[in-house]
Amino acid sequence: MNKILKYVVPALFLAMILFVSVSYIIVEDNKTFPKENRAAQQFPEVSKESVFSGEFTSGMIKYMNDQFPFRNTFMKIGNKFNDVMHLDVSTGDGIKIEKPAVNAGGGAGERLAPSDIEFKSKEVIENNPGGTTLVIDKGMAMEYYSFEPSYLSAYAKSLNRYADELPDVNVYSMLVPTSAEFYLPEKFRNDDCSQKKAIDAVYAETNSKVKRVDVYSGLQKQTANKDNYIYFRTDHHWTAKGAYEGYAAFCKKAGFTAVPLKDMEKAYVDDFYGTFTSITENTDITENPDYIEYYLQPETKDVTAFTDLDMATSYDTDLFVTWNLGDVQNKYLVFLGGDHPLTRIVTNRDTDRTLVVIKDSFGNALTPFLVNHYKTIYVIDPRTAHGDIRDFCKEHNVDDLLIESYTFSLSTDGARQLLDTMMP
Repeated sequence: MNKILKYVVPALFLAMILFVSVSYIIVEDNKTFPKENRAAQQFPEVSKESVFSGEFTSGMIKYMNDQFPFRNTFMKIGNKFNDVMHLDVSTGDGIKIEKPAVNAGGGAGERLAPSDIEFKSKEVIENNPGGTTLVIDKGMAMEYYSFEPSYLSAYAKSLNRYADELPDVNVYSMLVPTSAEFYLPEKFRNDDCSQKKAIDAVYAETNSKVKRVDVYSGLQKQTANKDNYIYFRTDHHWTAKGAYEGYAAFCKKAGFTAVPLKDMEKAYVDDFYGTFTSITENTDITENPDYIEYYLQPETKDVTAFTDLDMATSYDTDLFVTWNLGDVQNKYLVFLGGDHPLTRIVTNRDTDRTLVVIKDSFGNALTPFLVNHYKTIYVIDPRTAHGDIRDFCKEHNVDDLLIESYTFSLSTDGARQLLDTMMP
């Protein structure tokens, strides 16, 4: 028997190597990994420089990992095995999680209500590449939040400066909490992860000229019902229903009457695999995509994007960009077509009011609702736009300015720095 195995085992090993080698040749290469929100590594360029620099070797390793024959099938089998064995990932500090999962999120395809989805995994906490800490509970992935008081104070000072140096403009501040604020399991909570505490700390240092938009209360009320699809399960953004709460809160502060959500026509984009899908192998996340709902607004005259605040170079976009959306990985691009340095929206509203929205990507889902109350809206992404906001507001006769930031942007000094670059 041993003599037979002596020949059989090497033969099987060689056959496996031959099978894998041939498969690399005949199996078509992956182009993208939609569930991981990234492009697949292609065969690296061969040149004298790339070989001697090590770039070719590095690229080849990545290529073989991404193009391993039947990679997706093997990964799926591995993830299924993990689910069966209940292999939870912990922080390494002795946390043992045994509470079974309950539903809390949306679904795609048939668009199942959160309570109709059966998730398999227990509560888990994962430390992922790039320093992201995810908590996965009830089929929802959430970033663990913490804040530094000095950054909150600096952000508040920037808001005050905007209000002081734009005396003819109503300056509004909207601070948006993430899903972790409402869905994070109690065992992971402490004073340093309270987003409500962080928001209150900012507003405690703003002066009376800054008009504070309370979006927190509306979101808290809506998330109390687990069937309300307010946040995505596989992504850090709020849904259109969540963004509506921001819109309603802004209207209340600005003196507008918000258009009821029930009066808006709803449309859908299916199979949205959010940003968390690419940094976890938890099958509740990777195999249960979100869907995107959006609410159609009155027809606008023009929606144009620009490469900077000088508006010298433009290109087309829209309130809702659905063309070729099935071919892109990030379907959150349906809102405004993504993050542009500057977007100008001209509406048919019977008003002469002009609004500027300085925002991060949470503002993309919020902005379409605002067309109901302004003739012109300028949407500025301070991460890529350049220019003096004082000059811009004066040139375009701006009445209102809304500064929207989601709470994670305040966990570093980045949000404050971006605001300050627009007010040199």
